Amino acid sequence: MKISKFLKIMGAIFTVIILANIFSVYSLRQSFKNERLTIERQKEFKQLGIDLRNASDYLTNQARRYVQFGEQKFYDNYWKEVKETKTRDHVVERLKELGSPQEELNLIEESKNNSDELVKIEDEAMKSVEKKDFDKARQLMFDSNYDNNKAKIEEPILEFQKKMNSRTESEVQAERKKSNMLFNITIGLIIILIGLIIFTFIVLVKKISNLAEISDKLKELSNNEGDLTSRIQSNSKDEVGEIASSFNNLLESLQNLIIQIINTTLDIKKQSDEFIRISQGIKEGSEQIAVTMEEMSEGVEEQAVSASEVASSSQNLNNIIEEANESEKSLKISSKEVLRITKEGKNEMESSVNQIISINDIVKESVQKVNRLDFQSQEISKLVQVIKSISEQTNLLALNAAIEAARAGESGKGFAVVADEIRKLAEEVGHSVNEITELVISIQNESKTVASSLEKGYEEVEKGTNQIKVTGETFRIIDVNISEIVDKIDYVSSKFDNIQQNSKKIEEEIQKVASVSEETSAGIEETTASVQEESNSIEIVFQNALKVSELSDNLSNMVKKFKVK
Repeated sequence: MKISKFLKIMGAIFTVIILANIFSVYSLRQSFKNERLTIERQKEFKQLGIDLRNASDYLTNQARRYVQFGEQKFYDNYWKEVKETKTRDHVVERLKELGSPQEELNLIEESKNNSDELVKIEDEAMKSVEKKDFDKARQLMFDSNYDNNKAKIEEPILEFQKKMNSRTESEVQAERKKSNMLFNITIGLIIILIGLIIFTFIVLVKKISNLAEISDKLKELSNNEGDLTSRIQSNSKDEVGEIASSFNNLLESLQNLIIQIINTTLDIKKQSDEFIRISQGIKEGSEQIAVTMEEMSEGVEEQAVSASEVASSSQNLNNIIEEANESEKSLKISSKEVLRITKEGKNEMESSVNQIISINDIVKESVQKVNRLDFQSQEISKLVQVIKSISEQTNLLALNAAIEAARAGESGKGFAVVADEIRKLAEEVGHSVNEITELVISIQNESKTVASSLEKGYEEVEKGTNQIKVTGETFRIIDVNISEIVDKIDYVSSKFDNIQQNSKKIEEEIQKVASVSEETSAGIEETTASVQEESNSIEIVFQNALKVSELSDNLSNMVKKFKVK
């Protein structure tokens, strides 16, 4: 494992243990604090029980002194405690504030209630004193009944103190047990932390033991000597192992370098002699180069002129591209507006389709209702015909009855009157039937006209429904196509931006070419002058070649100090 990884892991473990230790110490401190608070609460609970008992005893003492001696101060002290000081009420309230269990509060309440009962006896005794009935007052305050009631106050208080002592002692023991556990945990964590520190120190010492050998090797190399064939033995995969491996690679590289230097010095010796010979040929070539440079200078000047013209054309092209890009952006904005309007039209069309379908259903239902009305009016016509037939028969029967009544003479006059009334009624029914028949015929004609109009309207609405559905589908297709167009315009917009950027880059590169051409022209002129100077320098190079030959001999003698084989 690498040292850095090992240190990170150990650092994380140290951090966790230290944080746990801090938390443990904090918890231990809180536990000690809770234990101290519990003990203080225990003391306060005890004191409250004592206060309650003392308050009851105080009232008893003041009341008894009053009934014995009749002094007003005892009377005032008594009622001041009952009405102003209210020690018993304050004890109960404080116990509630301290979170005393209900069972204990009930005992205190019981004691207080018993004390209140005693107050009634004491009040009666003091009233007897006011009436100068001292015997009765003393009997009330000193008889066995009073003592029994007094004992009833003590019993709940003693039970309260017993339960309270047991509970608080349990709480104290629990806090002490918790404190001991946290203390043991803290000690254990400290021991673990010390053990980890010792373990880390041992591991690090073991891992860096190879650094001493590397240091000795570096000292040998710093003195320009040493065995380059030896290697440091290390199998670890940590940073020290990597350093040892890198140092071995360095030794190998130095070994190869020294070997190359030895071989190179031999080659330099040979090449320096050859270089002296070649230097003569360089002088002749430099003269030819000067002539060629003059010709290149003329060509480069022409190239610079052409580059300037291309730069101007590129500038014009870039302006055109910018104009096209601005137009494309306007087109992009317009296309998005068209897309928005199309979507609104599509939504409106969908709403219209729904309304037309609703109208179609309403018209269809109206046609059906009118057809039912026509059918019902025909049924009414049939019923009217039946009524008309019955009225005609009734009229005929009334005539026959009148004739028979006339034949009967005086005895048939009453029947004749009835028959005449029936005949008149039948005639009225006949007239009404004729009016109803005319009205029903009129309703039938109107219902047929309405049904015909509604059926035509239904056919037109149905055609309109189908047509508006087709139009709605067309709007949907238009919406899809316009969305595709907007996407393509966005794509073209991005391409235009790329083209504009590339055109600017091309313009910059062309300007660079023109600039470089001018610089090249100037450089060629300088090179021509340099070639002239080079010819003069060849002699100096010749002398330096002799010095190189001498230095190669010195270098060969120096590297022989290292062991490479």
